Amino acid sequence: DNKPNFEIFLQEGIKIEDENVQEMNLPLDISFEKNGGVKSVFKKNNINFAIISSKKISNCYYASIYNLKIKENIFETECLPDYKNVDFNGLGGAFINYDNNLVLSIGAPEWSSEAIRNLAQKKDSLYGKTVIIHDKFFNSNKDKFLKKEDIKIFTKGHKNPQGITLIDKKIFSVEHGPQGGDELNLLKKGNNYGWPIVSYGTLYNNGKSFLKKNNTSNPIFTFLPSIAPSSVGNCPSNLKNYYKDNYCMIILSLRGMSLFVALVDKKDLRLISLEKFLINQRLRHFGLNFDNTIFQRNNIFYISVDNEGVYEIEFKNFR
Repeated sequence: DNKPNFEIFLQEGIKIEDENVQEMNLPLDISFEKNGGVKSVFKKNNINFAIISSKKISNCYYASIYNLKIKENIFETECLPDYKNVDFNGLGGAFINYDNNLVLSIGAPEWSSEAIRNLAQKKDSLYGKTVIIHDKFFNSNKDKFLKKEDIKIFTKGHKNPQGITLIDKKIFSVEHGPQGGDELNLLKKGNNYGWPIVSYGTLYNNGKSFLKKNNTSNPIFTFLPSIAPSSVGNCPSNLKNYYKDNYCMIILSLRGMSLFVALVDKKDLRLISLEKFLINQRLRHFGLNFDNTIFQRNNIFYISVDNEGVYEIEFKNFR
């Protein structure tokens, strides 16, 4: 009836398609401890892949990329240090298609662990990074599992990058800070975004500030107080056309319970406007097309809402 049909994947390992509800056939090593589970699902070559939190014996917690078709992990990160303070709410899992590659965010998942957060600056660790993986590695051949050298570090120095979008070949990302200091960033290959050396937020419990150094990339904007940004995406056509001289994007938030329209000047790449629309719900993800781009039709787009469902959003009679 000309209505969009969704596949919906839940953190608890449930898949909803049309009116069918079923388990996702996840691996035995998946861990639902420490706020873990299915963190995101992306599609490549018509195959669904999940970013999941995992656990081996001896308190080894780590992240995996799982092929839902062949039911195999195709990649596993190293074990996290300080396992008692792992918090998989910070694992990230945002993704975009980029020049025949997947760009994927992997956070440094902790609540109060210096050992884990320091991984964001270590070049031999994938935690606290955005990484780039060629599309050829996403297939149904069981002999084609990813090696660490197949995954290239794109940027480093991230805490918990929750959303990422591509606009005119520029990559924008939103990320949770510590206590305050949530960020909107323009990602450039090879740049260091500072965590945990630099942040405009403060440490939990004692409110102490972070060091400030000039050899890291500053965010385009810092949210103080925190809004807990969960996703970022392109504006629908009516907003994009109206703001054609700017990069127009929509930011969803959890703690802020709002939708934000952000405008970034195309010439000097500075934020010139941030308009808040209070929804009074925890807004999570955008509905995506099969190519991982945001689904939009007739200026309508879709977002998932915690404990609610899927909302249809439209800016009617805009301006």
